[in-house]
Amino acid sequence: MEKQQLYNQQKRRKLMEQPQLYNLQKRRKLMEQPQLYNLQKRRKLMEKPQLRSAETRGRSRNCTTNRSTQIF
Repeated sequence: MEKQQLYNQQKRRKLMEQPQLYNLQKRRKLMEQPQLYNLQKRRKLMEKPQLRSAETRGRSRNCTTNRSTQIF
């Protein structure tokens, strides 16, 4: 049991030293659990509204320009 914990600690330390490797592992874990992956993705989108798809962003921008042209 202690051997396993030690192994896990070393593994974690190695991953933290190499962030791209750590992120890869994290992504792989998320891909194995799609509902978790989607949750994470949604959370990221909520935190950064500019990450929304360009399509919806363009549409909303057009709506505002149309509204402003109607006013004048």
